[in-house]
Amino acid sequence: MHRCLAISIVVAAACLSGAHAAISVGLTRTQNGSLKNVAKADQARRALLSRANSEGATSLPIAQLGYAAYTASIGIGNPPTYYNLLVDSGSSNTWIGGNKPYVKTSTSVPTGEAVNVSNAGGAFVGSEYYDEVALAPGLIIRNQSIADATGAMAPPGVDGIIGFGPVNLTLQTFENNPMQTIPTVMNNAYAQKIIPEQVLGVYFAPATSNYSMNGQLTFGGVDESLCVGPIHWTPVTTTKFADLYWGVNISASYGRKTLIPATHSGIIDTSSTLTGVLDAWYETYIKAIPGSFFDANVTGLTAIPESSVKHMHMIAIFVEGQPLLWDVEAQLAPKSLATELGGESGFRYSYIVPIGTAFLPGIDFILGMSFIERFYTVSPCFDLMPRSDVEPFWL
Repeated sequence: MHRCLAISIVVAAACLSGAHAAISVGLTRTQNGSLKNVAKADQARRALLSRANSEGATSLPIAQLGYAAYTASIGIGNPPTYYNLLVDSGSSNTWIGGNKPYVKTSTSVPTGEAVNVSNAGGAFVGSEYYDEVALAPGLIIRNQSIADATGAMAPPGVDGIIGFGPVNLTLQTFENNPMQTIPTVMNNAYAQKIIPEQVLGVYFAPATSNYSMNGQLTFGGVDESLCVGPIHWTPVTTTKFADLYWGVNISASYGRKTLIPATHSGIIDTSSTLTGVLDAWYETYIKAIPGSFFDANVTGLTAIPESSVKHMHMIAIFVEGQPLLWDVEAQLAPKSLATELGGESGFRYSYIVPIGTAFLPGIDFILGMSFIERFYTVSPCFDLMPRSDVEPFWL
């Protein structure tokens, strides 16, 4: 069980009369390739997350990169075909066609819209459909907009993506109507009274194998049985660019040293494996660990001499003044993976890495799967009101 972090604009919301209770769906953690390639995939994802107001398409050759991800088995059509969809908080479109083709049924209705998407969830073209989406047996979203992607590259075991980011991330999907947003799975589940509120609970657990059924999504609420201690609520950040994703304001310390100063903003990202911080903060981390360095050319992780591990400290992440404690072993890849990493004997490898310098303002850190596997995370998935001082944003 995990400590719990919840990000929300309100601490509680009234339930809809007649709505179902919260729905829990199991997740499978998959990994393709070595952790060295996972680090490369994270770097490519950060590049796509940072593509603010850019022009033209950018392709992410996912199939050629290692990756670690959580997938949910989601039924589409009637009778449903089940697809393994990657759980992604950094995009909001739902699409299929990566490995298993879209099987159309009597409920599959073409919208006539051509789609061309390039965002944190990848790049693809295709056609938009309305169809039934089964989150769990008997719990079906009707007329959900999904993309039948052609030319999409997906890793083995992944058939597409189910996006849980804010609805504004669906801008620029339609070639002929680029400023039209598309209601997300969470938007429609709430509107059709399938869930009581637009809240998603995410439980990831450290993997015991490459294909482990060891995660859970809770649609419409929180599964407190997965939490240790109280839920720490914090508002969604209002800082530009971080507010486009699952953005939070936190501070953090490493031992007695400040790692992330107060009031800085960043994002929680279900599809990033590692945890990245600004380069200056990263220097604080490695300078406090004798002999450690960023192994950019081999593993893409932080190399730490085994003799220094005993001198490492916990990371305390402060949410509304309350600490979430990230112990030493949680910062490190399992010792047994040193060979797979391509690293040297006598070293351990940390998931904490520098985020780089050419990133979006307001996104000073990315808390990825290595964070979520230790802390149960709850996020709102509703339409955030656009700010008058921000131009429409797309990736």
